[in-house]
Amino acid sequence: MKRTIYITGEITSALADSVQLEIDKCLAENVSEIEFRVNSPGGSVVAGLQLYDLVSGINNIKTTCYIYGLCASAATYCCLGVDESFIAPNARWMTHEPQGGLYGNIEELENDIEYFASLRNQILAIYCAKTGLDAEEIVAHWTPNWYMTAQEAVEFKFIDGIAAGLTN
Repeated sequence: MKRTIYITGEITSALADSVQLEIDKCLAENVSEIEFRVNSPGGSVVAGLQLYDLVSGINNIKTTCYIYGLCASAATYCCLGVDESFIAPNARWMTHEPQGGLYGNIEELENDIEYFASLRNQILAIYCAKTGLDAEEIVAHWTPNWYMTAQEAVEFKFIDGIAAGLTN
């Protein structure tokens, strides 16, 4: 039996928690395949990493991701944790360095900068593992945002293939 889980809109902790509940249901019901359908402009880096951990931690269930519309920023992480990923011919893929606003005294700002650097390294490790690209090559494309067509996302190996159509 196959189940479809939609990841649409902004990536938030609430969305990640909702996906966790859906995955838990699939595990309880002995689902044999989970298909994630993604159309998102991104959102919280931490929630995106939560999605990556949830999706990549699924064992003994085939996982597939279908991207339609846009898969950007924090939404990209979960697509890299599945067994197989596909992108619609007219969809777009976008990645960039983690972003956020900082405020506080010098100590707080220094601590926050270290935190952002750590997040950056986590994201780079995930991207490098999937694509085989080295971190420097990814960083060179990150300024300011790296938008890709479906074909480019496949060529750079972020995505496994272009979908001829969504499955039923």
